[in-house]
Amino acid sequence: MSNIKKAVVLFVILLFVNLPLVSALQFSDVTAKVTENSAIVSWQTDEPADSFVRHGTDKSLLTPIGDSADLTSHSLAISGLQPETAYVYEVESNNEIDNNNGSFYTFTTPAPDTTPPKLEVNLSTEVQGTSLEITGTTEADIEIIFLLGTIEVKRITTDDSGNFSTKINIAPDTLNQISIIAKDASGNLVSKVFSVLSDTIRPKITLQKLPDIVGDKQFTLKGTISENSSIEVILNNKSIHSSIGTEFETKLNVNEGVNNLVVTAKDSAGWITTLTKNLNSDTEAPTVKFDVSKGLEYYEFQAESSITGTTEAGAVVYLYVFVPQTQETRLRFDRALQKVTADGEGKFTFEEVDFSGLGTSTIDSLSPKQLPPGLEGIILPKLDRIQQAQRLNYRVYVLAEDKSGKVGHATKTVY
Repeated sequence: MSNIKKAVVLFVILLFVNLPLVSALQFSDVTAKVTENSAIVSWQTDEPADSFVRHGTDKSLLTPIGDSADLTSHSLAISGLQPETAYVYEVESNNEIDNNNGSFYTFTTPAPDTTPPKLEVNLSTEVQGTSLEITGTTEADIEIIFLLGTIEVKRITTDDSGNFSTKINIAPDTLNQISIIAKDASGNLVSKVFSVLSDTIRPKITLQKLPDIVGDKQFTLKGTISENSSIEVILNNKSIHSSIGTEFETKLNVNEGVNNLVVTAKDSAGWITTLTKNLNSDTEAPTVKFDVSKGLEYYEFQAESSITGTTEAGAVVYLYVFVPQTQETRLRFDRALQKVTADGEGKFTFEEVDFSGLGTSTIDSLSPKQLPPGLEGIILPKLDRIQQAQRLNYRVYVLAEDKSGKVGHATKTVY
C-alpha cells in the first residue's frame, strides 16, 4: 500500500474517532387526558425538543399537529373528536418517534355528558351591609356564573377539588335575587336561586318616657324596636328580660339610688343596638335632723336663733313655728315661715328665726305638695292660765321634700 493510501486511511480513522457521540432522544410519561370531543396528549423528553402528535382512527391515516418550540415537557390539544370512538396516536420530537414500539398509543372518547353537575351553595339570606360572601362545591375546573337579578356580576372557575368562594356586591336595604349557575365542560348547566336581604340599618330602640326620679321600688319599663329583633333588658348587670319582637314590657325592681339600665336589640342580619340609661330611684322619704343654734330655751321677746340641719341633698326644706293659743288649734302646713334648699351635702340653714310669736308666713301656698303621714290633723293644745303666766313654748317643724315628692320631717319644742 502506498504511502498516500495509508495517509488517507489514517485520516478517516482519526475523523471517526473525533466525531461526537450522539445518543437517541428519550421519551417518557406519554399520556392523554380525554373528553367526549377532545384530548390533551402530554409527554416528557430528556432534552429540549419540538412537539408533534399524529392521531386518527386508522394507523395508516393519521392527522398531524405540532409545535416547533423546544421543550422538555410537551402538551398538545386535539379537538374535533367524535364521542365513543377509539383513536390511536404517536408522538414525535426532534424527528424521533415514540409509537409505543409499533403498537401505537390509544384512547377512547367517552359518551356525550348530558348530566348537569351537582351544586352546593352556602350563603346568608340576610346580611349586614352590601357585601355577600358565597361559597360552595361542584365539579372541578368548571365555570360558576353569578347573576344579580338578570345581570351577570361575576364569573369564576372552581379549583381542583370543585370548591369555590367569592364575594359580590348587592343592592342596599332591599331583597336581592341571586342566581348561581354551574357550567361543566360539556355545557351542562345547573342553577340555584336565592333571595338575600341587604340590611344597612341598625335597629332603633325607643323607650317610653322615663321619670327623672323613680319613686317606687318597682317600675314598669316599656319600649319598641324599629324591626323584629332579639331583645334583652339588663338592670345592674343582671339580665331580667329577653324576648323576640318589636315591643317589650317588663317590671324592674330598682335599688335605692342610681340603677344602670341596658337595653339591647339584635336584628336577623346581626346588627346590634345598645341603649344605656341611669334610673335614679328614691323610694324613701328624706330623713331630717336639725338644731337650734342658741339652744331650746330663750327669754320671750329676746330670742332669735339660726336653725341648721341635714337632710337629703337637693331637698326643699320648709320651716314652721307654731305658738300655742287660748283655744285648741289645728296645725296648718300650707304657709311656711321660711323655705331653703339643702346643698350638695344635704346641709341647710334658716337664718335669724324669731321665736317671739311671728308664726307662719303670709305668703300663700308655701308648702310641700303633700304632708308626710302623721302630720295631718295635729291639734295644738290650748294654754291654761298657769301656762299663760309662765313662759310660752313654741313648736318647731322642719319638713324636707325631695325630688320625687316624698316628704320627711322633724320637730322640736323651744321653751
